[in-house]
Amino acid sequence: MPKHDTPARGFTLIELMVVVAILGILIALALPSMRETILASRVRSAASDMYSILIKSRSDAIKRAANVTIAASGSAWVATSGGTTLMSIDSLPTGVSLKLCPTLITSVVYSSSGRATGGRVKMLVYSTELGQESPTARQIDIDAGGMPRIRTVTHGAAASAC
Repeated sequence: MPKHDTPARGFTLIELMVVVAILGILIALALPSMRETILASRVRSAASDMYSILIKSRSDAIKRAANVTIAASGSAWVATSGGTTLMSIDSLPTGVSLKLCPTLITSVVYSSSGRATGGRVKMLVYSTELGQESPTARQIDIDAGGMPRIRTVTHGAAASAC
């Protein structure tokens, strides 16, 4: 009888366990950064939604030749003109907070010329878990002409802005 020396195919149980252990370690290392990525995405989304409502409110104020006010109403942000609700953000994503600066301001009012009454306003959008100084935080600056701009908060800028 001839001998056939063919190598065994497949893998052993020990090799499978080593691969599973390595995958477990890699997943454990990736999860914290994935969590931060999700939180950053929520902050970006909330800042983008707020930016959109500001742009649309400014446009509506000019088009209607009337003041448009954006203010918090419970957990929602609502744009109104003459008692009529024009648009709203039902609520910010979970774990995201928005702060108006200076802190005495409770709303943003666009006049019929499109200017924000009360001068320059800043809105700080941040993750409550990561904090205001986090690189994921976004600041919306409303200039004297009423145009909003989104920017990333640099270290120490959030505390000095508000």
